[in-house]
Amino acid sequence: MKTTFLSLLLFASLALTLPSCIGCGGFGANTEDNSEASTDDDNNDNSGSDGGAQNLNEAANQVQEAMKQLNNGEKVEVINFRDLKKFLPDKLAGVSKTDDGGETAGAMGMTISTAEGTYEEGDQKFELKIVDTGGLGMAMMGMAAWASMTVDRESDDGYERTGTIDGYKSYEKYTKASKRGEVSVIIGNRFVVQLTGRNISMDDLKDAVDSLDLKGIEKLG
Repeated sequence: MKTTFLSLLLFASLALTLPSCIGCGGFGANTEDNSEASTDDDNNDNSGSDGGAQNLNEAANQVQEAMKQLNNGEKVEVINFRDLKKFLPDKLAGVSKTDDGGETAGAMGMTISTAEGTYEEGDQKFELKIVDTGGLGMAMMGMAAWASMTVDRESDDGYERTGTIDGYKSYEKYTKASKRGEVSVIIGNRFVVQLTGRNISMDDLKDAVDSLDLKGIEKLG
């Protein structure tokens, strides 16, 4: 999750600052044509660095303004990961929790919280994530691109589909050969709960999701 979040921030920065580089010299540029420009650059050593800093500041301001528009002009404070961790049960489908962790991280005005739990016994393994995106569309897209889609695919080896679980938009994916599956739900347009399993049936995976306190998570918002 941390990698996804940082990638989104990098993409946003590049997308907002890239237009300022149009027309810059690149691979294959004529060195003779640029010789005079290079001399001018040597006489203005600080202009490039000052311009780069200004572009980054402008990018950060634009991202923050976009966030305000996404949240109806209000700044949404995400839930601290320690509070999200309270919704990681000690057992899932009879499998005990072996590890947990989390983080609340942010940059350029964007912040998300993540709580993670690992459940392992024998060859069975669950990985549970509870994420508060603060209602930020970019973070939601990074975690749950299926949120605004309808998916329904099936083959002899498994299936993939969107639907609803307890009234929440959901996504399911299962592969029979490897007995690997995923069930995810979106809660209150800001929380994403994702459960993946290995060497488990889809029925057991869905039962594990049903055992989670999804209503309690929604009340956090």
